[in-house]
Amino acid sequence: MYVDAYFYNPIDYTEYVQGRRRLEDVRRISLRSLVDTDATYPVLPEDIVEKLGLPIHGEAEAETATGRER
Repeated sequence: MYVDAYFYNPIDYTEYVQGRRRLEDVRRISLRSLVDTDATYPVLPEDIVEKLGLPIHGEAEAETATGRER
């Protein structure tokens, strides 16, 4: 199933909630995303991770219904 989803930088968003950052300064992106209810870990493309300023905790091969992807 695909959904339109927003992904936020959690540190930026926390600072917004605390009143230390404006909402328009929170790094976020809207993506058409595949939802896998049986997934063990969330996965985002590296360019999106970089845009959001998120740390990369490692790489692994993933298997989707269409086959394996890195």
